[in-house]
Amino acid sequence: MGSINTWIWVLFSFITMVCNAIIPTFTPVVNKYAYGSGIIGSYFLGSAFITLIGIILLSFINGSSWSIVLPSFGLVLSGLIYGAGTLSLQKSVERAPSPAIATLLPRNRALVNAMLAFFVFGVSSSFWKGGDVYLTQAILVAFTLVLKKSFNTGTGEEYSWQPYSYMSMLLLAISDVIVKNVVGYGGLLANLSWFSISAAIIPMISNFRKTGNFIFTYREEHREDNTGIVPLFLGLIGVFAMKIVSQYIAIGIAPDSANVRAIGSLAVPLTIVLSKYFRGIDYETKDIVLMGMFSLVGLMSGIRSLL
Repeated sequence: MGSINTWIWVLFSFITMVCNAIIPTFTPVVNKYAYGSGIIGSYFLGSAFITLIGIILLSFINGSSWSIVLPSFGLVLSGLIYGAGTLSLQKSVERAPSPAIATLLPRNRALVNAMLAFFVFGVSSSFWKGGDVYLTQAILVAFTLVLKKSFNTGTGEEYSWQPYSYMSMLLLAISDVIVKNVVGYGGLLANLSWFSISAAIIPMISNFRKTGNFIFTYREEHREDNTGIVPLFLGLIGVFAMKIVSQYIAIGIAPDSANVRAIGSLAVPLTIVLSKYFRGIDYETKDIVLMGMFSLVGLMSGIRSLL
């Protein structure tokens, strides 16, 4: 049976998975009223503030001193790439026929993580221990993309979503590998606020170019039906911050970031459940079957990691 560290990283992986289902399910509700890039930038700034307060409180409780330490280049780089990947994911969610389909590639990027870790840093453990799982996920992703249209024509206009999913998958995987092999577990958690600030930069610039503001910006300033949007938005910031913390604790403890992403793939079928129950989004039978297969593969990876 696995060690206590194994159980801990699996637990935090599941927390990340739940957060990764909640965010794409409910962010489109806020996105109807506010620009997506401003939402993402605000998520990261909120996460930076929450993690900073947490670090200060922990320092106070432990009786240790706290001071501002400038981040390393690797941490800033990984944050910038992570922010760009998250913005790409948001654009995919905006354009795809459903949030579950939009998150399919990024949430099943374990094979990309493993390949980058191997070719850039020579980490080969993933190929030997989980190569079959990652390859199966990649086959399922390719099969699903063949079945799904690249354009969402539900609104009468064609919006391509797949390119943004590809970009998100690649960018988020690059950030994962840099965090694991350059920044390090301790280095990231000690500077999580700097990471979040770095991740906010690209979404904020994107929002500024579009609206003239850096953060959360309403599409229409005086909409009468926006009751409850701000509380929902603030709640999602908390969920987003929890996701950031939990995923990097898991990545830091896990043998490889690809292990965490294999369990994280379960966020896709969970997104189907949440979006169906809370938003009434219908999915075809073939979609449900495919997502069930993703669930099975993800569970196999998680169970194997515990043995």
